[in-house]
Amino acid sequence: MRIKADALGLLAEDYETDRILIKDLYTGTIEVSVSAEKMAAFRADGQFELSGGRQYLPNEYCTLMEMLGDLNMGHEHHRSADLMRSGSIVVEDNTFHVSGSALAIHGDANFWFESGPVSDLQVRHNLFDACAHSVVGDCLFFIEPELKAAMRVAPYHRNIHITDNVIRLARPRVLQAACLADSSLVNNHISWHPDYPPVNDENAVALHEQVENVDVQAM
Repeated sequence: MRIKADALGLLAEDYETDRILIKDLYTGTIEVSVSAEKMAAFRADGQFELSGGRQYLPNEYCTLMEMLGDLNMGHEHHRSADLMRSGSIVVEDNTFHVSGSALAIHGDANFWFESGPVSDLQVRHNLFDACAHSVVGDCLFFIEPELKAAMRVAPYHRNIHITDNVIRLARPRVLQAACLADSSLVNNHISWHPDYPPVNDENAVALHEQVENVDVQAM
């Protein structure tokens, strides 16, 4: 074919279907980050007006990502946030200074019936300032289902990524996790709070049963 094309002065190119990259194809989906207030309004009204200066396509699937941001959790809080749902969650640009765990991710359907597995959580650009400084709060991030049946099966929580935060420690235990997969605690700036003397602890990260593909850089 190339010889015939050369004879006629035509440009010939190979047709290679195997050179198409899946990541370059249209996925049919988009993600839109919204505030907790707008998410609550969406749940109440059943409708949400998309904006943002872009053109949306017919039948395009939109995932609303709830953002928890601009909060200042102070001394009066024993625990900052219990996260217990499977939708997309973004925790961003907050200040946490609490006596207990800054973030607790349970999954305790025995008593909290709306509680379930967390499957898409981004925690980024927050300040965790001397959290978990009490006796009961010996762990900064607690990710472990209290539903005992979940402890005996495959990982319960997934896709939890704690990145690019400033963490000033009051106690050495940063993370305790079980039944967790495909998650990370990386690229955080971790140091000791000046009011608390540094303590060497080999158990800064405690990973228990059913933990798969979890990348941790604790100190």
